[in-house]
Amino acid sequence: MERDALLARLQRQYLEVLAPLVPQGVPVALVDFPNHANVGDSAIWWGEECLLQRLGIRPAYTCDLHTYSREALARALGEEGVILIHGGGNLGDIWPHHQAFRERVIGDFPGHVIIQLSQSVQFHSPEGLARARRVFDAHPRLTLLCRDRHSLAFVREHFRCRAELAPDAAFFLDLRPWRGVADHQVMYLARSDVEAPAASVALDGCRVLRADWLGEPRSAWIRLADALTSQLVRRPSLEPLLRRPVSRSYPRLARERVRRGCRLLSRGQVVVTDRLHAHVLALSMGIPHVFLDNNYGKNRRFFETWTHDSELTHWCDDPSQAGARVRELLG
Repeated sequence: MERDALLARLQRQYLEVLAPLVPQGVPVALVDFPNHANVGDSAIWWGEECLLQRLGIRPAYTCDLHTYSREALARALGEEGVILIHGGGNLGDIWPHHQAFRERVIGDFPGHVIIQLSQSVQFHSPEGLARARRVFDAHPRLTLLCRDRHSLAFVREHFRCRAELAPDAAFFLDLRPWRGVADHQVMYLARSDVEAPAASVALDGCRVLRADWLGEPRSAWIRLADALTSQLVRRPSLEPLLRRPVSRSYPRLARERVRRGCRLLSRGQVVVTDRLHAHVLALSMGIPHVFLDNNYGKNRRFFETWTHDSELTHWCDDPSQAGARVRELLG
């Protein structure tokens, strides 16, 4: 499927799922801003901003893990407001800080509509699953949007809350204007965290740049935003003064990080990656890419659900197959 038609279809599917869940004219909060270097999470946040804009929604409250305030969120929502929780791949026990935050917010607001935006779901421990079940099942107005069919089936089997299938919000980004000129044959963007696969792709004979996107330069804007956030965390009494500038920093931070990711991916004529959002961004920019799994099957589940018919995406089951496919693409 051509890129534009695929993106339009995925955007339409997300809008059709989310629009009926959010009552018209009520305050909406978007929580769990990804205030870290991972480009993919920033791409989701920016996509969520675009998604809400398409629905005519401007969030009345935003926060990250550290700047969350139950009292401030309650004031912003009133009695009928809706809480949206940032999407991604951290629903489960692989990334415990985000799961703990999610459970805290759900527990803090038992009477409000809460929508978990599109997430991949993965639990490794029975204890983590049991704890999430207690929190989720106790909330009568919780909806989980699932980012692949496997996650949807898992949620419907293990939890009582409403669950729907929705694609990733980063598909709302048109990044073609940000594609740069390649100075390598291959950009190999490889995970270097707890989701990294055991084996890597051998690309002997190719001009390869290998990197991950977890490190970032400390730009003046990032330093300023971090200073404001630190003050808000340490001195809650300053919240009336600092909440708005901290929240206004989020769109700028997300765009700065996505631009960094686009520059990195653009350096290859072909991209090889085991990062889901390197796949999404490469697709958006129109870069042919070889896509491999992470260490528990998340990428395959996503690819099979949404992007298997993309002409730009070449799925490979193992590193040796990926190396051969890269050479074919390079001619």
